[in-house]
Amino acid sequence: FSGIAGLLAGALSMGAGVSCSIGCFVYLDSLATEQVFMAKFNTSGDQRGYLLRFRSASNDFRADWSSDGTAAGQKVLASQIGTPVTARWYHLLFTYDAAAQLASFYVDNVPMQTTAETVGIFNDTADFFIGAYQTGTFANLAGRVKSAAVWKRVLTAAERLEFFGGGRGT
Repeated sequence: FSGIAGLLAGALSMGAGVSCSIGCFVYLDSLATEQVFMAKFNTSGDQRGYLLRFRSASNDFRADWSSDGTAAGQKVLASQIGTPVTARWYHLLFTYDAAAQLASFYVDNVPMQTTAETVGIFNDTADFFIGAYQTGTFANLAGRVKSAAVWKRVLTAAERLEFFGGGRGT
């Protein structure tokens, strides 16, 4: 995928005042390691943008982003579902509404957490990856990703349902 990553990087950048929706279906084969599903995030050179991941230390799905490129201090979690299970598809969707200044995270089209975000997502120069992030340690995804998508707008409730249902979510 790295051959296309550079071509997509600019189109998938965000920046102040840019709304977005970032989502995919994920299937975990293991819960033993940190796993990144989608990312435009480089840990060197302060080019951290956004990533969707499973964090093994806290056993949750989450969306992380940086407003200034230096750290992924902002996040929305899906801790309400408890520890995810293996051998099951999950639909993950992160949205950022620049006008409302709200970041939201959905699992299987169910809202998990919404938090205020006044600055937005940093306009980084990192490449876009599926299954890893640039110079990160999460290079081996123990699972699968399908129907990965990025929009530079917030999906409506009907569009979220269509995205979820189109991947055969229940």
